[in-house]
Amino acid sequence: MRHSFMHLIAGLVSCFAFHSAHAISTIPSSGTCAYLITQPVPLGITNFPFTGTGYNVMGTLTFTSGSAGTMSGVFVNVTYKTSDSPSYEHSVIFTNLPFTVSSMTTSNGFSGGYILSASGNAFKTTAPNTPISASLIFNVASVNSGKTLMMQFTGSGPGAGSGVCQF
Repeated sequence: MRHSFMHLIAGLVSCFAFHSAHAISTIPSSGTCAYLITQPVPLGITNFPFTGTGYNVMGTLTFTSGSAGTMSGVFVNVTYKTSDSPSYEHSVIFTNLPFTVSSMTTSNGFSGGYILSASGNAFKTTAPNTPISASLIFNVASVNSGKTLMMQFTGSGPGAGSGVCQF
């Protein structure tokens, strides 16, 4: 029995030594993922209705290389109220905004992280539609063997928000 137990322990050690998972993956070089990023309700709003803030953004990232691609999406903008949930105000739509990806360093993030920067034209779905300029910057970590991107707005542009992009 002792011999069998030792073989079991040796097998487990071997399994963990050769099959350990890697938490952070490299950024994808091709493919499209779908994302949903939720922005927090603004803290401390005292003037109601507080209008035109982002609520969430949904869309796609299409990678054409490990350092570039395009993104499309829809921001839902709302009016916050003192009672009940926010009400829809308008959307901001952007299509095929070019983005670049750069690696983070210890001076601007963490080892294994990335910065995704996108800019281009968009429009508000007001009557008539209103053209605007869009600039979005995300902190990104690739996990789940590159099948999931954890995303965080950097605070510039639309402000705080976090979510995932799933392949």
